[in-house]
Amino acid sequence: MKIQTPIDGSDTYGFPITFYTVFSGECVDCLETKPKISFSSLIIDVFVSGVLGLAIDYIIKRFKK
Repeated sequence: MKIQTPIDGSDTYGFPITFYTVFSGECVDCLETKPKISFSSLIIDVFVSGVLGLAIDYIIKRFKK
């Protein structure tokens, strides 16, 4: 998660790829008022998290022997 401004602004969710962006707060002449979601980026994030988790689990089990 990354909050780009301390009070108003857009918040982005997802790592390493942003899959959800929402603008909240006061806005004058803003074009981005609807939340944006990318399902393909969400799937990539979940896949990367799973692979990273399995890799860490494999490394831990390998060194415990």
